[in-house]
Amino acid sequence: MAAITQHRQLTSAQAQELRAAVHELVASHVIEVIPRSFYEHAESTARRRIPRDARVWPTVALTIALNVGILTGDNDF
Repeated sequence: MAAITQHRQLTSAQAQELRAAVHELVASHVIEVIPRSFYEHAESTARRRIPRDARVWPTVALTIALNVGILTGDNDF
């Protein structure tokens, strides 16, 4: 959230509102937080699949661990 507010994409009030909404979704199990230990074994494979944007390797590694696809408009997939 700090990065978003520092880049002036959200005001502090908006960031607090977003944070509260995310916490509510996690608490109600609409969103599940997956521990890194579940997908970290797939990091090297994930990084090889996305050479242009290594920041998204956790998402790719999670899909590898779950054996599911990614619906995206990105040309890397």
